Amino acid sequence: MNAKRNITIDIMKGLLIILMVAGHAQVPIHRFIYLFHMPAFFLISGWLYKSTDNGDLFFIKRKLKGLYKPYVKWNLICLAILIAFPILQQHDAAIPNTLGNISASVIKIFAFRGRTILSDPSWFVYVLFFATIIYNFVSKRLSAIQVGGVICVSFIVTYYVIPNKLEIDNIGSALLLLWLGHLLRVLYNNIDPKYMTAPWILLLTLVSATVLTALLFFTDKELRLIDNELIAPSYFIVASLAGFTFIGCISKIITKLKFLSHSLAYVGRHTLIILFTHIIVFKIVGLLQIYFYELNISEISNYPICYKDRFSWIYYTIAGMGLPLLYEFIGNKAALYNERRKQSKTCSE
Repeated sequence: MNAKRNITIDIMKGLLIILMVAGHAQVPIHRFIYLFHMPAFFLISGWLYKSTDNGDLFFIKRKLKGLYKPYVKWNLICLAILIAFPILQQHDAAIPNTLGNISASVIKIFAFRGRTILSDPSWFVYVLFFATIIYNFVSKRLSAIQVGGVICVSFIVTYYVIPNKLEIDNIGSALLLLWLGHLLRVLYNNIDPKYMTAPWILLLTLVSATVLTALLFFTDKELRLIDNELIAPSYFIVASLAGFTFIGCISKIITKLKFLSHSLAYVGRHTLIILFTHIIVFKIVGLLQIYFYELNISEISNYPICYKDRFSWIYYTIAGMGLPLLYEFIGNKAALYNERRKQSKTCSE
């Protein structure tokens, strides 16, 4: 299965998850990162989408296993951590400290509608879950033009009509990105190979980087897909496509560098564990900051990082990436070891 993976896509996902963690760690260029990092993930999902002869139920089961199951698992873990250590919760947030509140929080998690401050980035998972299911349903039943029309209308309705408090408005934006990602894949497959040479890739890199930099001067606001704060639909679309192109071109260049490409591809294959756990890791780093800087313990409730100094984004990013990957590596090795033990016992019997 791994032999069939597109290493450029894995590198793109690796770069994007690093940018996400760095953005949450308050890297100085976080406004630049927020222009495209999460939209690009949805564009990649659209790029990778393939219609199959399997029914809708099969598709939903696959998404339940790949998205819903880890969402529930890690949100329950984060909820348990907050119950055990309520000091981690922000001061203006309700702490689930009664049986009723805890039960309500658990029900919301199982209903795909609840998340904690420690798992806040998991909004991406439930939006991707519903957006991909809707996109799969629509694309199998309508023509390409009809699919485009339905998705554009849904985007307009969710952006201009649906209240933000319902927390479903960004599903329309995600649907648009999935559709655009799929169109990009079709366009890419029809491009003459002579335009995929190094000079053209470098030119695209410079052009897309210039567009992204120029967009920063249009407004002081941040593009926040989590709240569907897109500044303007045209701004959102241009930023998303430019960011996808920028990261895609850089990833294409990196494929020529063996060690770096394999390292980033490895990261790209383990994005979910990083997404779910890096805020937990941030709290561990925060405890170390509180100890060494002699800060008040209440600083631990700050989000996303506890204390910002000149270099904090560097060690927060390293820890936020490194510890989840280490956890995943050890977990995979342990699972492989147990599997081999079972096989050896079966053979001996």
